Amino acid sequence: MRLQSHFITICQILSYFLFLTDIFGVLLCLKKQFLENAALAFDKSTVVKEYKEEIDRLKKEKDKTSKKLGEVIVERDFVVEKLKRLVSQIRGVNIRPKNISNSSN
Repeated sequence: MRLQSHFITICQILSYFLFLTDIFGVLLCLKKQFLENAALAFDKSTVVKEYKEEIDRLKKEKDKTSKKLGEVIVERDFVVEKLKRLVSQIRGVNIRPKNISNSSN
């Protein structure tokens, strides 16, 4: 009985130790992130510059996409007009299918 109670205590100690090492690892990561970004709290020009560069990049990408969309719309309108003309030409022509039974006579 005594061995079992010590074993449980050892397991509890080990789990508590593992829990503490996990917390310690998280704290180290948080400290590293804080130290890497601490300058941002005092020097906002770097952050502003990065955001401005990102905004400029996104504007250029948007302009490029808008230009391509305009081209596609013009192409679509052209094809629609061509199709309308073809349909009206086809409707103007009286097309009658040949009757297979009459053509064999």
